[in-house]
Amino acid sequence: MPNYRTIVFDLLCELPEYSSEDTLMVGDRVVDLSGAQDNGIDSMAVTYGQETVEELSRTNPTYMVNNVKEMAGILLDEKSPEGVPDTSKRD
Repeated sequence: MPNYRTIVFDLLCELPEYSSEDTLMVGDRVVDLSGAQDNGIDSMAVTYGQETVEELSRTNPTYMVNNVKEMAGILLDEKSPEGVPDTSKRD
């Protein structure tokens, strides 16, 4: 039986407008972030979900956010909120 990561990312790659450079996987589980990494997709770990910050950090996500405001700032290409390190790996 195929696993969750395989199914989601296989379906994503079938989209005609799919581009890994324009895709961001947002997840609160290690499997979400590992799937993104395995497929060359940037990832955003949300710390208010299923897994601990320590578990999420081990996947080396492109971004890590603690709330929706931080997520919006990154998605809208705004400055990182005061006191929150900019975890962006993008130039």
